[in-house]
Amino acid sequence: MLHLDDELVAAAGLPAPVGPPVSVLYSPGVGVRFGPPVAARSRGAGPPEPQ
Repeated sequence: MLHLDDELVAAAGLPAPVGPPVSVLYSPGVGVRFGPPVAARSRGAGPPEPQ
């Protein structure tokens, strides 16, 4: 990653990070969904409910 203009940390009320990120992770095979926190489901509870 060469540049990121991120407002999420400030919006959360956290202090701005100092210096470059410790690591940047990426995997083309891992799906990610951003949203509000939700309760974790038990193992073996089946597929997630559609929203």
